[in-house]
Amino acid sequence: MGKHVWKVWLRPNKLTSSKTDFIAEVDVAGKTRRMQDLIDRIMEEGSEVKAETVRAIADRLNAVKRDFILEGYSVFDDFAHFTPRVSGAWTGTEVFSPGKHRITVDAVMS
Repeated sequence: MGKHVWKVWLRPNKLTSSKTDFIAEVDVAGKTRRMQDLIDRIMEEGSEVKAETVRAIADRLNAVKRDFILEGYSVFDDFAHFTPRVSGAWTGTEVFSPGKHRITVDAVMS
């Protein structure tokens, strides 16, 4: 077994009628890491540039990814593949309606 272990909660699978069918949900409560945590880890491991420079580069990369996604592109950044999605029910020539439709982004680790 690898060194990484995830705690999971088993939740009933509401898509089936079986009482013994479950889905696993990873317990991430209290385990959220933010940009500063990433920068701190980079600095701990050693960096030739200042933390402020790492932050500036990361901010710019994220802004460019966001812009591409907003322009309707999928983005593959060697860590994850991001794909814009629109969900909800549609009736033919209907236009986007915020109350009925939702804009999301799928992220799949590469």
